[in-house]
Amino acid sequence: MDAFDTAFQRYLDEIYHCNHHTGIGISPNEAWAFGMSSHGHRLHTVIPYDAGFIAQSCPQAVRGTVKVTPQGVKINYLWFKCDEFSLPGVMDSRVPARYDPFNAGLAYAFVKGCWHAIHSEHYAILSRFTERSIKLASERLHLIARLSGAALRINAERLAAFLLQTEAQELLATQAMHDAEAAEHRAKIMPSQNAEDMPLAQTPPRPRSSTPRILEDLE
Repeated sequence: MDAFDTAFQRYLDEIYHCNHHTGIGISPNEAWAFGMSSHGHRLHTVIPYDAGFIAQSCPQAVRGTVKVTPQGVKINYLWFKCDEFSLPGVMDSRVPARYDPFNAGLAYAFVKGCWHAIHSEHYAILSRFTERSIKLASERLHLIARLSGAALRINAERLAAFLLQTEAQELLATQAMHDAEAAEHRAKIMPSQNAEDMPLAQTPPRPRSSTPRILEDLE
């Protein structure tokens, strides 16, 4: 992955950014220089690479929002909770939610105008696995159930128990190797402080249909 990252960055710096872009009529480097000369750095629009940004960059829950119940909120078979769910007016409401694809035991909920980290009841086990690993484990559990002719309902307890078995370790060995390599790469671009310990931004979630602006108007 490091070799790919280096080669891709070299392609961007030496080829893509320097070549004429038919969509904007100039090269990306020229577009950047034009923006700097006409509008300046606009530091007030800088988006900090903090825990709030990381939370909003994570995948959304299936419907975008989840219902807060006494058990917490359910995302991808798993229950997550945080202290903020006990605040007045939060219980039985629906809140925007996102989950960390690199930490199956961590997700985020937007409560009272702020993103909050929420943790699975089996965080100690699930935090060692990624979304991809959980998917592979779930598929194996469904296969075992079909072969035995038994009905099986996937939940956090069954997943956690299976992940501790030797069969799961053998099944996920290759995926674990890929995840470890990806984790090392993310560590190079993540803030030095643990994202879970950083304050979360009080930024409302963007609508699902929103389209981010890529380039400033050159007119």
